Amino acid sequence: MYAHFVEWVHRSPSSLSVSPSHNERSFALSDKLAQVREEALIFFGKKQAFEGIVKERLDRQKIKEVFSGSCVRDWADLGNNWKGVKFIMDKIRQKLGGNDGVLKFFGKHGEDGLRQLVLQVKLTMVIEMT
Repeated sequence: MYAHFVEWVHRSPSSLSVSPSHNERSFALSDKLAQVREEALIFFGKKQAFEGIVKERLDRQKIKEVFSGSCVRDWADLGNNWKGVKFIMDKIRQKLGGNDGVLKFFGKHGEDGLRQLVLQVKLTMVIEMT
């Protein structure tokens, strides 16, 4: 497959009659690279593993966007009480079954639902401390 790719790269610029713009070449190359990657993943039986890695990375990125310490701190109005933020985040993860549960909850209830959950846990935290 790699040999075919190298052949295609050497052939590509000379086979074009009109010189495409840089963006068009980049798009064509990235499109071809995606196709080659897809074929290689299938050939080596790694497509499912690759998709798992991609999903895991996207989930990590999403959880950072929707459930970061800064978000929880702001929603709970905790200032620099990072121990309190950690406590709330740990309790929510425990209650929902980890980050996957947090993402499912967010998908179902949105940011407002997650914010309400943070405030509920903060209230129980205050009650436990008194």
